[in-house]
Amino acid sequence: MHRLWDIIIKPVFDEVKPKNIVEIGSDKGINTINILKYCKENNAKLTSIDPSHKLNLKKINEEYANHFELIEDFSLNVLPSLKNYDMILIDGDHNWYTVFNELKTIEKQFENQHFPFIILHDVSWPYGRRDMYYNPDSIPKKFKHEYKKLGIYPDSNKLLEHGGLNADLYNAIEEDLPRNGVRTAIEDFIKESNLRLTLHIINAFHGLGLLYYSNNHLDKKILSIINNSNIEEYLEIDFFKKLLNVQNALEINNIEKQKLSNQINELNNNINSYEKQVENLSKNLKEQENINNSLNQEINDITSDKNKFIKNIIANDEVIATQQKVISEQSKIITDLQKQIDEISSENTNLKNINKTANDKIQKNKEEIENLNEEINSLSSKINSLNKELDSVNEEYQNDIKNYSMINQDMSLEINEIKRILEEKKLFINKQDEKLVKIDGKLADLEETYDILDAENKKLSFINNTLSKTNDVHLNIIDNQTKKINNYEKLLNKTYDLFELIKLYNKNDENINIKSLMDDYQEYYDNYETDSSTVEESIYYKIKKENELLKNENDKLKTFKNDVLTSNSWKITGLLRNFRS
Repeated sequence: MHRLWDIIIKPVFDEVKPKNIVEIGSDKGINTINILKYCKENNAKLTSIDPSHKLNLKKINEEYANHFELIEDFSLNVLPSLKNYDMILIDGDHNWYTVFNELKTIEKQFENQHFPFIILHDVSWPYGRRDMYYNPDSIPKKFKHEYKKLGIYPDSNKLLEHGGLNADLYNAIEEDLPRNGVRTAIEDFIKESNLRLTLHIINAFHGLGLLYYSNNHLDKKILSIINNSNIEEYLEIDFFKKLLNVQNALEINNIEKQKLSNQINELNNNINSYEKQVENLSKNLKEQENINNSLNQEINDITSDKNKFIKNIIANDEVIATQQKVISEQSKIITDLQKQIDEISSENTNLKNINKTANDKIQKNKEEIENLNEEINSLSSKINSLNKELDSVNEEYQNDIKNYSMINQDMSLEINEIKRILEEKKLFINKQDEKLVKIDGKLADLEETYDILDAENKKLSFINNTLSKTNDVHLNIIDNQTKKINNYEKLLNKTYDLFELIKLYNKNDENINIKSLMDDYQEYYDNYETDSSTVEESIYYKIKKENELLKNENDKLKTFKNDVLTSNSWKITGLLRNFRS
């Protein structure tokens, strides 16, 4: 298909101006690159469908990523989900079933809407009237013709046993049968379709089909493109290019043949040299055989000497037998010694085992000793830390003793004072017992007093909080009233100014009689002045006085609270001293 790009396909693209293009079958991507160049120049997009493509995706994505999408699946699985494309190029599985159903799916997708422009390849020989199957298992049995992996030849209905075109593909054995070939699929689709369609066939490079919805303007443009394509001249140029390529190939082949003949001559020369080397080796082999014969004679002589030596050995057997008796006796001695050695070795092994167990125990003891040493070290560190803590505690204890001694001194003074009071009043007979009773009672009273004081303190804090909140409320009221009074004063001043202005205006313009207005303002001003003084006396000063009273009461409460807290603190210290004593 790519060979017709410049003269047919690109002019069709320029006329139709597609924006969403679909390509079925991209293979190595020669035509795909042509389409992508168009997409980049015209801001269009290409969707390629091919389950086993050979594209260089890295290179394509680097240059055309925004204009390209690849779907690696069969066309009949993908087409039902694609919409809104205005150009589709079909160059996939070249058999009737696939092409017919691709066209039916396209028709169903668009129904009565804008039917896309379709460009189909291989509508002429070899697959215009013959099926080819990339994957025969994907075609239903009733739509599949008998096929073989054999080549195709022009003007021959049968496949060739050797050679031919596309011998590595599954080709239908016969052509020109019903439901057989790409062009047959297109014609059958047009017969069944309700759409008014136009088909143009360009019989070049295996055939190109242009299928579109009939349109007079478009028909003229497409015919003009086909007529101006100079397809015959293009084919002739292509034929001569191929012929020249064949001639070049033949010349290259002749050169290669000459090289091969030279190599054959060199090989023949090498063979002749090898044959001479073989003759020399055969001569050497004959000489080696003569040497071997002489060696065999020497071996025979040695064997005769060997027999003589064996006779001498037999004569010496008797001597050997007597020596064997001696040896047997010695062997018995040796066996006894061996038994003793075995016993000693067993004892040695036992000792080794004992030694091993002892060593294991020693090792374990060493490990235990190391663990104990570690524990001793940790304990000694803990003891040191405890000693430090004890030292600090002792220091604190000494300080506490000093404090307690001072407290005891103070308490002794208090006790002496209590004794003096008791002696004066003569309330106690037994000093020691009555003193203890007095202290217990005093402690109980002090505890009750402490509880009462604590409750009073809580009440005072509550009263203080409420008073502070009330004080804040009163202060807010005073601020608001002050603002109101200031506003009243401003209003009075403005009214007075207006009143003076009216009087001035009356003097200057005697024709205007506004005496009644002036009287009204005078009366309003007098009333407002009395009202403001009343407000000032009744609200402002009253609130101010209340606020001063509240402040005085608050100060009194604070002083009372401080006094209570100080007295309570002294009482608490006294209680603590009594408890310590």
